[in-house]
Amino acid sequence: MLKRKLLIGSLLVGVALMAIGASITTVTPALYVVGFVWIWVVPLIMAGLYAKELEFPTGQVVLLGLFLPGIVPAIVAAWSRPAPPDRSPDTKVYGKTIREWGLGDPVRTFTTKKLLGRGGRILVQAADGFICEDHGAPRTVPWKGITEVYQNLLDQSVNGVQTARTRSYTAVLADGARVSFDQRYGYVEDLGKELQLKVAEALLPAAVHDIEQGKSLSFGPVALDRSSISVKDKNLPWEAVADVTLDSGYVVVSKLAGNKAEYAAKRTGEIAAGLLTRISGTATPVLSAGHGVQWARVLASSVPNLLLLLHVSQGILSFVHATERIRRGGK
Repeated sequence: MLKRKLLIGSLLVGVALMAIGASITTVTPALYVVGFVWIWVVPLIMAGLYAKELEFPTGQVVLLGLFLPGIVPAIVAAWSRPAPPDRSPDTKVYGKTIREWGLGDPVRTFTTKKLLGRGGRILVQAADGFICEDHGAPRTVPWKGITEVYQNLLDQSVNGVQTARTRSYTAVLADGARVSFDQRYGYVEDLGKELQLKVAEALLPAAVHDIEQGKSLSFGPVALDRSSISVKDKNLPWEAVADVTLDSGYVVVSKLAGNKAEYAAKRTGEIAAGLLTRISGTATPVLSAGHGVQWARVLASSVPNLLLLLHVSQGILSFVHATERIRRGGK
């Protein structure tokens, strides 16, 4: 019985080694070779020495030794990520060279995994936008043509164990079209950060001009102007705002605490609630610094152009706080 368990155990170890080796052959091809030899040699030795004791017909063991080295790589190859194409202006993507798509030189390529030949989408980030597949057809998305960006970054946990992780981004174009991509693309957060940055850089001058002219900026459920910030039906003047931050998938507006006792009491409650939800479910915000307490929060996935919102808010807050210090004589 012990020898039978050793045989089965050794086969499982060999399969694991081959699977790991086949998935990272560019790093450690020797691991694949070791697994391959292991599955060939161990069953044959065990069959020759202990076939009768194992009550395992020699022929079946030999067949396993022949079958497993072929099936394991096939399974791994069926679920794999295609190698990204060369980053060259002359590289063909969706039937055209990257140069012909008119978005400048390529910067980075992102791919999705494929299963039995299906999938394996390619998204190419270029200097002036990106090229992707949208509803089965290729299209270009220039940075300057994007009016809004939404992101949904969610980490769900139950009893301290992560059960879900979402990373998705949606670009809204001037004509109303929406183009989305998510965590099926490898390293998608790098592309998402670049998307937010490019759009914020393009829209920031107009946003600053509007604020200086006394106009209001709308970011979905959040709105702001020179005098105050609003979240849904609540309004808070900038003089009472402690900070505007992004925390645990929420845009959090905190207000200056009235006194130390109020701050200590509310802050303790916030930390306790935040830590509890990090154990039992979706995390809620825990402000890590500052002298404010939560005044309002809204899901970040419902707020367009998050980076632009944070930039403009921090600019207004810096001006307001600096002005207040001057009024107090530099204190």
